[in-house]
Amino acid sequence: MLKKLLLLSFTICVIGCQKQEGPIPENAYDLRAEIIKGKTDEEIKTLFFTLSIEDQKNIYLSKFSQILKTEISSQQRTLLNQLKDEVKKVDKFEELYNPKIQEIAIKIANITSEKDFIEMFTNFRNFYPSTSTSNNICETCISSLELEWKYSEEIYYSEGRLLASCNCKWTCGISFNSMDVTTTSDCSKTSYGCGFLFLQSCEKRDSIK
Repeated sequence: MLKKLLLLSFTICVIGCQKQEGPIPENAYDLRAEIIKGKTDEEIKTLFFTLSIEDQKNIYLSKFSQILKTEISSQQRTLLNQLKDEVKKVDKFEELYNPKIQEIAIKIANITSEKDFIEMFTNFRNFYPSTSTSNNICETCISSLELEWKYSEEIYYSEGRLLASCNCKWTCGISFNSMDVTTTSDCSKTSYGCGFLFLQSCEKRDSIK
């Protein structure tokens, strides 16, 4: 009898372990919630670029899932789900620069207010749709997405001087959600770290006065 019980226990254990195999559910561990806790946007961005591509994807997908829980249009929802599917396919950071992701980003920008588009795709904090009646789209965002979509490891330096890195693109002047912000172009341009999903160059620098 004891041998039968031990055999049954072993069988249950084996079956249970087999059921746990396979891909981890997208919401099993929300790394995004962990990295944004108690950190500034600058600290979040710096930490993000030290992570593996799998962890970066986890953060992107978590943000997309959070956006999908809000009151967005059916067209935005469809495009965002397409964006999720494309990001899931990526195995290397440079693969995020594929033309399909660029195309989806431009389509979303064309049907989304400037404020909402910036809040959706330039930080990892929770998104809440704007209550503003303004539906002005972000023309600058669209233009930069059309013209600048290429992976590069090159880092640029203004006039050959080693300066503080630039930290903004579309959000210059509002990066810190504060009225006491000063913006300068006297900074070292970076190849990525700003714009859509932090995949575009940083061209200016915001700092609190």
